[in-house]
Amino acid sequence: MLLITGITGFVGNVLQRELREREIRFRCLARGRQPPPQISGGEVVVGDLLDQDGLLPLTRGVNTVIHLAARIQSADPAEIMEVNVRGTENLVAACIRNGVSKIIYISSLDAVLDKSGAYGKSKARAEEIVRKSNIGYTILRPAFIYGRDARNLAALTRVIRSFPIFPVPGSGRARLQPVHVRDLCAVILKLIRDQARNRAYCIAGEERISMNDLIDRIAGCFSKRVWKVHIPPGLLWLLWQLRRFLPSGSAPSWQSLRLLNRDKICDIGDARQDLGFAPISLDEGLRRVFSSAGSPGEPGGGSGQDRRETD
Repeated sequence: MLLITGITGFVGNVLQRELREREIRFRCLARGRQPPPQISGGEVVVGDLLDQDGLLPLTRGVNTVIHLAARIQSADPAEIMEVNVRGTENLVAACIRNGVSKIIYISSLDAVLDKSGAYGKSKARAEEIVRKSNIGYTILRPAFIYGRDARNLAALTRVIRSFPIFPVPGSGRARLQPVHVRDLCAVILKLIRDQARNRAYCIAGEERISMNDLIDRIAGCFSKRVWKVHIPPGLLWLLWQLRRFLPSGSAPSWQSLRLLNRDKICDIGDARQDLGFAPISLDEGLRRVFSSAGSPGEPGGGSGQDRRETD
């Protein structure tokens, strides 16, 4: 039996569709009192990673766990640590007691690139918990994940399509290495079949692109041109202070804004060699996203990324 946490998030939604197409049985952990309606084809267990006792029956009879669930941002950094670290501790403890043989942990590049922030620090600590569990494991560290229902891409697209001017934090020269969500899911599907690698892999696209160029690339998909207005760090800080007047949880964290001015890139050579990883080009990925009905974040698109249960 396969167990998945974080299945209601962006990556989890895509992964469950891939599993259904391949008729792979799975069990999933879902928060809330009622099973989410978007989950089908699997056994849904309502629970929480912070409920240690509830994780014992969840992991009973399970061979492989795909641990996707995570808190990405919160007004309280302690909440990020609680979910990502203690939640992983609880899950791993239940796996040990029930003899789970393999864990596929979806971490983040922030675990190695930004250990000063709560999210990156929590992911690094969770990785250590998985490594020391004596359970076979593979850790994946995805870069900027994009796709049809990705919240990050939807936000960029809405601004680009709605306004002729795009505000860019800092210089916009920091580089990203976007990876299509289906490329990430292809690696996860391979790891379900394969033996645990007992190591970590960076998962990213082939192309390294600045935020400035990414904005232009997306605008080009709609035959638009946008003028970029660069916001100096000092002014950005002042504007961020206005978040107190916005609905709770709607403003990005200062940490996430700060990271927009740092490269988020990696070497994917090991993933290519060991896992047969072959990501599609960014141009092809964007074509697939925007050739579908509607656009990300618009009717028919959606923004299925849950800030707690995704990466």
